[in-house]
Amino acid sequence: MRKILLILCFFFLFSTNAWAMSSVSYHSLENEITDLIAQEQGTYGFYVIDLTTHQVCGVNEDTVFHAASTFKLPLNLYLSQQIANGQINPQAKLTYKSKHYEGGTGILQQKKYGTSYTIQQLAKYSIVYSDNIATNMLLGHLGYRNVKNMMRSLGGVVVDNSANTTCPRDMAIYMDALVEFNKEHPTEGAVLLNNLKNTVFNDRIPTLLPPDTDVAHKIGTWPATGSYHDVGLVDHPDHPYIVALFSKDVSSSAHAYQVLQRLSLLVYNAQSGLTELELVVNGEPLAADIPSILANDTVYLPVRSLVDSLDAKVSLDEQENCVHIQGEHDVDLYPAQTKMLWDDTILYNDLPPEIIAGHLMVPQEIIADMFNVSVTLETTTNTVYVSRKPEPEQPPEQPSEQSLPGTFSYDRQLLALPFLLIFILGYCLILKRRN
Repeated sequence: MRKILLILCFFFLFSTNAWAMSSVSYHSLENEITDLIAQEQGTYGFYVIDLTTHQVCGVNEDTVFHAASTFKLPLNLYLSQQIANGQINPQAKLTYKSKHYEGGTGILQQKKYGTSYTIQQLAKYSIVYSDNIATNMLLGHLGYRNVKNMMRSLGGVVVDNSANTTCPRDMAIYMDALVEFNKEHPTEGAVLLNNLKNTVFNDRIPTLLPPDTDVAHKIGTWPATGSYHDVGLVDHPDHPYIVALFSKDVSSSAHAYQVLQRLSLLVYNAQSGLTELELVVNGEPLAADIPSILANDTVYLPVRSLVDSLDAKVSLDEQENCVHIQGEHDVDLYPAQTKMLWDDTILYNDLPPEIIAGHLMVPQEIIADMFNVSVTLETTTNTVYVSRKPEPEQPPEQPSEQSLPGTFSYDRQLLALPFLLIFILGYCLILKRRN
């Protein structure tokens, strides 16, 4: 039997709203990124969310960075929320005053004080041109603390009312919140996404990706701390994803751009290596809540769907803090521990199961042993077949002696032979004496 290691998060098994460390199927990507940034001067941070499976991957994802202009993403998300709720009229006008002036990126620096712009125009300028003046005008109208409070409410951890700081994970969360907002408010969401797609700054995430790839993203640049960032929603044809790339204390902007571009391409290629599979159990297609996944040459299958199909049972033991599966074997899975209890025996292995979109996904090797089934991948059709192994054939039973009345077995004939010889010999002696 293959040895098995399970590292499970109890909370994840029953919730889809929490974040984990890098998902198992992303470990190759994590290693590639770690190796790449280890050779670079400065600090790089990275976080990705697969929007299909909700798998995540991060390196230095909680490290604090100067947010620079990436802050304009949550700012505009808050603005869009207020417009959708009817609290703000996007056609209302704000007046440009001297207190709003700030150098750097944008197109309003040369405009005269006293000029008025609609909120919708300012929102576009703050994203498409990363205009600092437009941002200051919007921020003064919306309230700095209101935006920060929204960031906290979405799950942001690095949120400081007195400093413009963030981390890669937080910024990815804000982009993910925009994706969800767009589902509920497609009119307002489309406006912000369109602005993000049409930014004039495309020297980081999109640069090395296929030219027809849609990327809605927001860059950030703060030379004082050697910080160059980009956070984006990438419309991958099979696995769209969110990626946040951050840097600080780097040697130059040009070199930082090259590193961020390479990181972006590594993520895109990793997404291309994820394959969703059709699942067939005992000859019947299985409509599971989540598809089986092929990642890093390993098939991950939804264990709850298989439990139902293979006449097994799954239960939660809250007292022991474990998940119990009863089928061909009794298996206890312990969250956050590198062990499992298999028929009262503790076993270990290198490949743990995966939590994908809140579902427990188990590598095919574990499934095969747990349920005594065969698991076969057909790559031409992207289908995985799970079938019960046939029962071993028993040798045919030999007919018993009682089943053949009136006959003697060979062994019994051998036993009777001496008595028969004695009988014949005695009979011959009797005949001889009579004669």
